[in-house]
Amino acid sequence: MQEILTPVEIQRPALVDIRDARLRRLYEYWLEKRGDRRFPSRRDIDPIDFSYVLGHVILVDVLRDPLRFRVRVHGTEMVAKAGYDLTGKFLDDHPISEYRHYVMERCEGLVRDGEPLLVRHDRTLDGKPRRYEALWLPLSDDGRHVTKLLATQIYDWQIEQVAFPRSVVAKGLEQSGSSAVSSSSGVAVSAPASTPSTSMVKLTTAPIIEPGTVVKVRGTRALVLKVDKDGIRLLADAGILSVSRREVSIPKVPLEPFAPMRLWLAYGIWIEQDGSKVLFSCDYYPLWRIAPDGTVTADEPWRFVDYAGRADYLFDDETAPWWNAPKAQEIEHLMKQMGVSGAPKLLDVIGILLRGEAENIRQAVRQMVPPGIQPHPLL
Repeated sequence: MQEILTPVEIQRPALVDIRDARLRRLYEYWLEKRGDRRFPSRRDIDPIDFSYVLGHVILVDVLRDPLRFRVRVHGTEMVAKAGYDLTGKFLDDHPISEYRHYVMERCEGLVRDGEPLLVRHDRTLDGKPRRYEALWLPLSDDGRHVTKLLATQIYDWQIEQVAFPRSVVAKGLEQSGSSAVSSSSGVAVSAPASTPSTSMVKLTTAPIIEPGTVVKVRGTRALVLKVDKDGIRLLADAGILSVSRREVSIPKVPLEPFAPMRLWLAYGIWIEQDGSKVLFSCDYYPLWRIAPDGTVTADEPWRFVDYAGRADYLFDDETAPWWNAPKAQEIEHLMKQMGVSGAPKLLDVIGILLRGEAENIRQAVRQMVPPGIQPHPLL
């Protein structure tokens, strides 16, 4: 349950007033791109230039007659903290009515006034008070009217320590009927039982908790990525999370290696201009491409997919397969019917994360981009 509390502060931003260094840097970037105009355009903005904050970004299309707001991008860090994903949805479909009214009013004011805003806010997430600082920046394609809104929201890191809500992890269901396969990273993982096995490199299941150990946390399996004095960083079906040592257990019977669903189970299907179908992950990385003639190929996670706004989603926050075994089986069955088999290239992020070369999935995908290849502009 989430609710909105009274706004702490809303003002026109000044660099000296912005507390978070990342937001300050982004505002400097917006000012530079604006120049002597009233607004910069979307074409002036290159997401690669603010990759340091990309997971905290929301990009909103402004539609008119009637005035509506459609979320084009909902950053992964924001999704993780909020517990819902608005990508491709209208703000008036926001699941929390109180917050919906607030954010709609905020967007309407930005369109009307055309001025950037700095907001400090208190809200309740999962029953706990959270404070965030947000920067709202208008963009214009014609130089006169606001046509897009770029917002960045940073929660107080001292309050919010966990990358995924623990209530989400607690609902995790242990999956069964899987077999071990290895991705090209050389790390053994597990995929659906129908996936053909290849050479195996077992992850350690020793009592000592170290990177590569498969453990249980609140009833669900997870792969240890990092252990330090502050706790344990894990990769589970729901994504990357941080827990304390006492929340982790290693069963007496060693757990088999597994592939977290977030890296192979389709979240939705994009339809490309030529009719090809692209199955994409919950983080919007391409998994498989199915050509009009039915040919199935493992897709490149960094590839930009021009899907012309056509997308079908296979689950929502209420039916997420991390804690809904029937939904996971339903999606897996659909993928089999579409001819999908084998391991997607996105699984290679596991090796990158284990080696400590990236802190999150997005950074790991960037590591996978071959030299000379232009990645997705929002990667």
